[in-house]
Amino acid sequence: MTILPKFWDDPLPGECPPIDAEDAFDGVVLRLVKTDPPTADDFKFGKATGKKKPNGWDECRWCACSVWEGSTKREVLTGVAKFPKLRDNKFIAHIKIDGGSGKIMPHAPSSTHLSLWMYDDFDPLQAVVKIEPL
Repeated sequence: MTILPKFWDDPLPGECPPIDAEDAFDGVVLRLVKTDPPTADDFKFGKATGKKKPNGWDECRWCACSVWEGSTKREVLTGVAKFPKLRDNKFIAHIKIDGGSGKIMPHAPSSTHLSLWMYDDFDPLQAVVKIEPL
């Protein structure tokens, strides 16, 4: 399996994903999405959307799909959805992942906010197991 920037044609930047990224765990992650059911656009990573990279983010992280651990509290996601770049997101998609999904790592130690670099044969649309209003 190859790690590719899902839904984008450009290659990942060098040293991406980082060497400390691990195989995705067996479980569920959460993604804020705009539509029910989600579309491929809901899983584009930051660079693929054409949005400006946040301060403090490197190119590699900007090429990952931003997700949260399944145990993340709803109020955390509601708060995150208030950021200007995420205001259009109205739903929480629950996505089943495992070691065949890609590489994953937290944004910061002890953080439930994760970066997921998907393998080219992982389809997040097929992995959605639940969708709920935000």
